[in-house]
Amino acid sequence: MASRILIIDKVIKDASGSVSSIEHIIGYEAKSNKNSIDYIKGTYTPTAGDRLFFTKDCTVPRFKVKNLCEKHNLSVTRDRSKATAVFISDKFVEEYISRGWLYHCSAQALKEHIKKTPFSYNMQVINLIKFITDNNVEKVYFHHYNNDMFDINGFELDMDSGHIRYCTQENFDIIRDLFTGNTTYIQDDILKILNQDVVIDKEMYKQIDAMLDSNDNSNIKMAMEIMANSNYEHSAPYLLLLFKNYGYRIWDSGFRNHVNFKSLVEFFDINGRRGYTNLDLDEIINILKSKNFLTKENIGIFMPLAYDEIKDRCSYDHFKVSKIEFVEDPKDDEEVLNIENEEPAF
Repeated sequence: MASRILIIDKVIKDASGSVSSIEHIIGYEAKSNKNSIDYIKGTYTPTAGDRLFFTKDCTVPRFKVKNLCEKHNLSVTRDRSKATAVFISDKFVEEYISRGWLYHCSAQALKEHIKKTPFSYNMQVINLIKFITDNNVEKVYFHHYNNDMFDINGFELDMDSGHIRYCTQENFDIIRDLFTGNTTYIQDDILKILNQDVVIDKEMYKQIDAMLDSNDNSNIKMAMEIMANSNYEHSAPYLLLLFKNYGYRIWDSGFRNHVNFKSLVEFFDINGRRGYTNLDLDEIINILKSKNFLTKENIGIFMPLAYDEIKDRCSYDHFKVSKIEFVEDPKDDEEVLNIENEEPAF
């Protein structure tokens, strides 16, 4: 179970040095690296009469949702309490986690320190200690600007410092309420439904490749619209290859901030100029693994490309590359697929 913590936000003292006010935040230390999807209990299937609610972090294009509602007799509500299906992004939980470099000690250490000082007679401090005890606080944290607030007459509170991730009680309650029951879903579920009809295969990939390779802005715009409106899961290897080959062009275009395309970018977590323009085959594999999209079929798409890239990097007269292997986890060095002098896929 997560540790209950208290963060001393502000300590105000009067002219005599007596504590007149203490502001604090109670919450939990966030040690887990779980994402939103780790808390989801099921997948969404449209049912007539459903009322949909989207949290502010969602990037689902609303005009597409309107068409979906008309098709399946659904509606959208702004009141989460009235929703039968709540959609969040995979970054929802992280939005409610705070971070910072803080000083800290155990609650018991703070209590023992206070007993040795005149602060033990201060009503504000007495109330603080009572609050810590009543709420089963295990650790107390201070900011760099107030970590010496309880040091007096040579008595210094012994503390450590470090980076901490924590969730306030208010945010914890929001997350807990949202994940209680079976009505919360990841936005990827509805994106799959919205884009299920268009799958980018090898032939369509070649067509989009040609469009992005042109200098015609209308072709580039159309190519990006096809990408944004495709089935992300079944089109994943080709979509990521298009980012790999044309990231600079896509980034420099005037269309990357369109709500539809932003949904695609958010889905694969391709952030900033570096994300667009530094995608290599290793990073593509990592993205597919994170989405559980890494299949033998998808690996087969990349093997000839990897073969060509590795061969091009080796320019010896007396040596040549005749075989490569795919290793899913480089640490294990486990062979998954081999290739020997196969023709490139494209």
